[in-house]
Amino acid sequence: MTNAQQKLQPPVTSDDEIWKWHAQANSTPHFGPVDLHDIPIYHQERAVVEQMTACSLIGSPATVEFQLQQLRQNVHFDEIMAVSYIFDPQKQADSYTMLKTIVDKQ
Repeated sequence: MTNAQQKLQPPVTSDDEIWKWHAQANSTPHFGPVDLHDIPIYHQERAVVEQMTACSLIGSPATVEFQLQQLRQNVHFDEIMAVSYIFDPQKQADSYTMLKTIVDKQ
């Protein structure tokens, strides 16, 4: 989105933490703190990211299965290209294994 490249980061509790850090790190001018929530670009960037992640399947296996069924009803597809940005390599492998199990059931 911003072309600010960095290594994969450890997980956080919520996306709100990331947006708080993003606003503080990228937009606070040198002359003092500013409430960045009133600046339009903050909302525009967040809206773009939320739109880009709208098709993300996140949660427990049961939740992901439900989300996949909903996605299949809205978007008719016959293959999935899965990408996951999970900090822990073993958890990433486990995530792909769980997704395969869910897809094979359908």
